This record gives sequence, C-alpha cells and structure tokens, in this order.
Amino acid sequence: MKKGLKWIFAAAALTVAVSSLAVPAKQAFAEEQEGYSVEMTEDENLAENKWDWATDKVGAANTYFTAGKGFTVQDFNRGGGAFGVYKTNRLNEFKYSMYANLNLTYPSAKGFSGYNFDYSNFYLSFLIDADPVVPSNSCPWSGNAAYVCLSFEERYDAATGTENDITSFYVNECWNRHGDERAIVKDVRDVDFNDGKFHWYELEVKNFKDTKTMPNGSATTVTGKRIKFFFDGEEKMSYDLVDGERATASAGGDRRYVNFTALDGYLGYWTDTDFPVGALKDKTDCFVEIQKVKIVDLSTGVSFKKCAAPEFEIEELDWSPSECEVGDEIELKLSKLFAYEGDETLAYEITCNGEPIGEIRNGFWVYTPDKAGEFDIDFKAIAGSKTKIAYRTLRVSQGEQPPAQESGKPADGSGSDSQAGLTGGGCNGSLALNFAFLPLIVAAGAVAKKFKK
Repeated sequence: MKKGLKWIFAAAALTVAVSSLAVPAKQAFAEEQEGYSVEMTEDENLAENKWDWATDKVGAANTYFTAGKGFTVQDFNRGGGAFGVYKTNRLNEFKYSMYANLNLTYPSAKGFSGYNFDYSNFYLSFLIDADPVVPSNSCPWSGNAAYVCLSFEERYDAATGTENDITSFYVNECWNRHGDERAIVKDVRDVDFNDGKFHWYELEVKNFKDTKTMPNGSATTVTGKRIKFFFDGEEKMSYDLVDGERATASAGGDRRYVNFTALDGYLGYWTDTDFPVGALKDKTDCFVEIQKVKIVDLSTGVSFKKCAAPEFEIEELDWSPSECEVGDEIELKLSKLFAYEGDETLAYEITCNGEPIGEIRNGFWVYTPDKAGEFDIDFKAIAGSKTKIAYRTLRVSQGEQPPAQESGKPADGSGSDSQAGLTGGGCNGSLALNFAFLPLIVAAGAVAKKFKK
C-alpha cells in the first residue's frame, strides 16, 4: 500500500518457514454457524494442508499451520511482513472461498506512537504471473508479477476521528514489469470484516464477452476477466479487466497489449502495517486466522484437492566427533547428524558392536567413556518405515591421570616416620588421612571435565 515500504522487501532476506504453533480458533467452523456457508469436504480444505503453500517472511512475521485449524498469520510490523502463495495450481477462471477472522488493528488503538500511517492491511493477490513462483511475488513490487490485489484495510482517520474498514481492488500497473504504481479501481466501506468474528470471503474470476455500443452507434465486442468479491455470500463489488492496450505507467509512455482472457497465474497473500519494528501479536493483537480455503476451477466446475505430502528422506549430515578423554561426558545433538523435513518425529538407536551405548536425552546422545580406545558407533535415525544409519568412530584418549602413589607412603612425599599420624586412630589419625588425600581429590576434579558437542 505504501510505496515508502519498498525498501523493506528489497533489502531483507526472505526465509522460508512453516511451523506448527497451535493458535486457538475464536469460533466454530462455518457448518456450525448460522447463515451463509460453503460446502467442502475435508480433502478440499486447502487451508489445512501446508504442502499446498509456500511461505516466506521478513523479520518476526510468520505463518503457522495447525492441524485441524488451518493457518494463522501474525507478528507482522513495520520491520517485516508475511507472504504466502498457493503453489500447486495456476488459476485462470476460479472461485476462491476463504473462511477467516481478519483481526486487524492499528497502532494508536494499542497505545503505540511514532507511526506514519495508522493502519494494518491483509492482501489477497491473484493472477501472479511468475514461474517459478515465490511467496514474495504476492507483494506487487516484488518481482512485479501480481496483477491484482484485494485489500482489507483497518485504518484510523485522525482528521475525522473514525475507524475505517476499507475493502479495495488494486490493479497493479506492472504491464511492462515496472510495478511502480497501483491504482485503486474499486473500494467499499460497508464490509464489517473487523469484528473479531469469522466470515466467508470469496473471490470470483471469470472470463467475459460483452457487446458494447460505441458513441457512433456501432457495436464492438469487449472481452476480458470479470472479478467479483463476495462477503458472507453477498456481492460487494466487481471490476472488469478488459483485454487491450495498457500504458506502461500511470503517466503514459509505451503501451502493450494485455490478453487478460488468456492470463492465468497463482494466488497468494501478504501483510502490511505501520506497527513499529519489534511489535508482536501479544502487544498488537493484530493477526489473521484462516480456517478454510476452497478453490474451484470454474472452467471445469471441479474443486482442487489437497496435494500429497512430499516423500522426504532422512539425510545424513557431514559431522564427525572430536577426540575426547576418559571421564569426559559427551553430549551430541543428534540434529547435527540427521536432517528430516517430514512430519514424523525422528527416533534414534545408538549401538557399538551391536550393544546399546550411552543414552538419549531430549534429542542428545549422552555418554561418558570409561576406557581409552577407538569405538565404532552406529547412529540410527528412524521415521516411520524410513531409516538412516551414520557410522562414526569415537576416539577416546587416556588423558592426564593423577600420579601413582607408592604403597605405604603418603601422597605428599613425607617419610615413613610420619605414618604414626595415619594409624594412631582417633581424631588426629582421621584428620591426617583427609589431608593426605587432598592432592588426589583436586587432581581428579581437574580430569572430570564436561565435554559437549
């Protein structure tokens, strides 16, 4: 929305991240709610399948998938946003139905100051013409690939002292891949989306062919894509993307023909706000929960189904243990040996010559060798029916040992004439024995150091 935020997306490194942080839903699914609802099977709910989506982030912002509850977008602020794209299919004519709670807030309402614009936005971008597509393409000036955005903005107008829920169609002037300008072509302010409740948000994109009467009385055929937005089943606004020449910028310049009828692309989302850097959900109460998503291909009438989870293999990483000494406690973090992107939690078996060795504690292998030598150890990782074995050799040295004591002679090197103090009994005899062994205790303590990996 704000051109001054471009540098955030241009300068920051985007990291792919999907997580499983549980975020409680505010109310039941649509089937349990009175009024409008969209029928869908479990296999059609794309919000529950993280493998259909690619997500990126800048800063603390993130997208969290929760089994049975879809996904949540949160922790976005001026220092960074969250991005996602439905990556499984390109879309030409389609209907996108989303059951979501757009809990958007603005800085002044939460006690923040120093903002430039008192707002937060959630965008649905579509007709993203990029291959390969990346989540940040949902932002119009990232790759200049998103042709249209549907914007939901919560903004406070200090001049009038009013809150505004503004829903807008943005057409992105990126016909020549510049993406410098965006034009609001339609907006409405009677969509009360920011009420802390879940609602149905639907986007319908269909090709059209109309006959238009020109001023001179002649008829001409107009084609393109007709875009409609529905809120809880009620149509709120529409806009036509007409096939034809488009200027390369809003001020004019070169023109080129855009065939919107043939155009297809991906659909995604991104966030924008003026909360300061470091402001997170616990302070802003600004987040988006999406419990259900259904996409229908309108050219066939068929709903897209969840894609299958990828077949991940357990990978062995390049790591070897350092040499240690007898008595050293070894703590090896097993994620240094294995990597796995699947949903299953890795289990481990660790053996030496077929026998278990050491123990596993909270993802660490813990072992204290009691003798020197070379030990061939098999580290086995297990995920369902998948296994991977990493063979490693552990080298244990004797290390420094306390000096040997001659029989019948105190460790401090004193002569046999002092033995009476060790054998005379009573308090004096016991105290003499304790002091005689003190150097050995100190030496042993120096050897028993902890060795971590």
